Amino acid sequence: MDQSESTGAFIRQSCDRLAILDLLDDGLAEANTISKDNATSSGTSTFPDKISKASSGEDPFQLRKRNTADHVWIPRRERRKEGNRIKNEPLCALCQPIFHHSQDLDEFGTGAEQQHHSEQSSFKSAVEASCYICSLLNEKIEALVRSYEHEAEGTQGIQSLFESVNYQVIHEEFEPFIYFTYCERGGHTYPYILSLRLLYTHEIDAALQNTGITNSTRSERNMELVRYWLRQCRNQHKGCGHMDVSGRKLPTRLIEIDSIGGVDTIRLCDGTSLSPSTLYLTLSHCWGREPIYTLLKDNIKHLSETIDRMKLPKVFQDAISMTCHLGFKHLWIDSLCIIQDSREDWLREAPRMGEVYRNATCNIAATGFSDGRNGLFATRDTRLLSPLKVSVDWNGMSPDGETQLRGNYYLLDDGLWTDHVSNAPLNRRAWVTQERILSHSTIHFAAKQLLWECHELIASEAFPNGFNRAISTGGNVKSSFDQTEPKKSYLYWRTVIEAYSKGRLTFHHDKLPAVAGIAREMSRLLPDRYIAGMWEGDLIYSLLWFINSPSDFIYLPSEYCAPTWSWASVDAQIKYLNANRNADMSPQKNDPEEIIYSSIVAVNSTILAGSDDTVADQWSLCIKGPLRRAVKCPMFPGVHHLQRFVLLGWIVNSKKIEISLHLDVPSYSSEEVEETASKDKGNQVKQGPFVRTSDLSLLDPDMSQIFLLPLRSDWEGYYAYRVEMYGLLLNPTGRKRGEFQRIGAFTVGDEEHGKAVLEPLDILEEKFFEEADENGQYTITIV
Repeated sequence: MDQSESTGAFIRQSCDRLAILDLLDDGLAEANTISKDNATSSGTSTFPDKISKASSGEDPFQLRKRNTADHVWIPRRERRKEGNRIKNEPLCALCQPIFHHSQDLDEFGTGAEQQHHSEQSSFKSAVEASCYICSLLNEKIEALVRSYEHEAEGTQGIQSLFESVNYQVIHEEFEPFIYFTYCERGGHTYPYILSLRLLYTHEIDAALQNTGITNSTRSERNMELVRYWLRQCRNQHKGCGHMDVSGRKLPTRLIEIDSIGGVDTIRLCDGTSLSPSTLYLTLSHCWGREPIYTLLKDNIKHLSETIDRMKLPKVFQDAISMTCHLGFKHLWIDSLCIIQDSREDWLREAPRMGEVYRNATCNIAATGFSDGRNGLFATRDTRLLSPLKVSVDWNGMSPDGETQLRGNYYLLDDGLWTDHVSNAPLNRRAWVTQERILSHSTIHFAAKQLLWECHELIASEAFPNGFNRAISTGGNVKSSFDQTEPKKSYLYWRTVIEAYSKGRLTFHHDKLPAVAGIAREMSRLLPDRYIAGMWEGDLIYSLLWFINSPSDFIYLPSEYCAPTWSWASVDAQIKYLNANRNADMSPQKNDPEEIIYSSIVAVNSTILAGSDDTVADQWSLCIKGPLRRAVKCPMFPGVHHLQRFVLLGWIVNSKKIEISLHLDVPSYSSEEVEETASKDKGNQVKQGPFVRTSDLSLLDPDMSQIFLLPLRSDWEGYYAYRVEMYGLLLNPTGRKRGEFQRIGAFTVGDEEHGKAVLEPLDILEEKFFEEADENGQYTITIV
């Protein structure tokens, strides 16, 4: 297989694997069926003999035929038990009526919101009595409380916050759901904190294999299951891109594990001296706040001779054990394979990290743990790992009039993948996005269970052969890096960035390096120029990002990392303004043609020498479009929100226009600025040579003006009956003629207002542009 073929296989694998990703979310392909011929011809010879526990030639990954072509994994202890069914755990007195009282659904399939638990004491009693639904709710609420407990002094957990829980039945996409809303004292409401999907038992019985699940993730059943997943991925999954390893370039260093006389000898070895066909695993983990044992310049010689296992954090010890258990001898761990006190080694190895994960056989991910003290394994309440079977006595039919609501269902936690994988501690690390996408497969050691993720299979302990429709993983990204369909490649990239931006970085200067491996793979097939986290051919779409962070305060880094028009210039979660609709689908029959208002003239860069011997590009974007000045209307002040969304009345071309602003820094009232100035410097943030601000009075004290640069318009994705205009909010830097910085993005939702913005009535002064034409098109530079 040549390089282009292997790269193409990887790319097709990665694109489908995202959802990652809420996305991906995190969401990937459903379980594929495996043909009998493929399953039986591969045998177990591919793997080392030590993974087989059978002494009589029995295949430890025995497959049982279902119907005519499907092969599935059955735990050993239940291979002679047909028709296994989960036990119907009890429901409390407030949960039982949900399934027996009539649920009147309107024409849209929506039922009225109803009260569940109105007192914390009754909710606590239901949890203590092992009510299935209340126990799930309690886990969700406790996780929510933990997520913001460190931000609120004096928080005493759920006991001090609980006010009530409500529920609502909604028939959505031909399936009934029960959505629970958690209400706190003080008015905070968290809708859909638990989403239960109801699927008929006959749809789930064949996929559910929950017998033998123990109260610990470290069990022989799970070890057998992991071996099965890995074997199937390597031998049966054509889409997972396991390439010919003979021509690979191994990592510079690897941890080598030799078992001599039953004792593991661990040392650091030179990867370049090994055969290119050497197989190895990788580890993804959270470093945490506690110091961990690392490779340093003064201990590299010692670690090349021996590594004391007891000095390693528990997660490293468990990863070494899993490596041996799966029959491998080599493992890559960042902190032990990159010299941590050598900037030179870091600059050499960091760009190769994507390749390290891509070339590994499998990635071991400590997904559920915020540091290495816990290790990979955990104890858990097994009752909540499987869906609950319930009998539903609702009268009537579904909104489509085709399905009887009464029947036997399984209750499935629709947020399982999101909670255990997408939003887990490990996947809140930005670096892990790259590790997760580029790996052929990942074993997720989550806080409550083990899960598997590869291009062709998403699975859990209870659904070892795939979720089918049982659990939402965020949907597939059905695109590829393909020269013939660049729009889909660009869409995939924006999906990656949305997922990546949710993660945290210790050092902001890692913002672009931490995603460089994915960009490098994409650039192998996509003939385009990579610019500050974007692609030149996609700039009109990718410029339309906005901050979508749940945090009230966003701080821009003081060091220069990227131009203001790049998402990499902010430390925040971002999304795109309807930039995806025309990227992956054709306009509807009655849609107007998409209109592009601006064009890229040039993208330039200069090289800046950093103070720490690094080199950074300072990019500038020369763009031509209908630049317009907007002046705040004093009679229509609008509403300010800390969440960076402000709806205001503006005067553009002497007409009052309604514009929705998405500011890159929160907009505060004057009182809030004065109150918070001492601790967060208001809403001015120094970034490189500029002061970036969202205080409109600071932009122009006399006029409170901003500048609008419309980029495109299209049907809005949610309200299918209206056209919206999308563009950039700009502020002059005052340094050069026609030079601006980005301060946010905007939308105009009224089509007539959008037309008014485009009218070339207001002639701008020469200081605001480099060139102008008779059609009201201005050429400017954004830095």
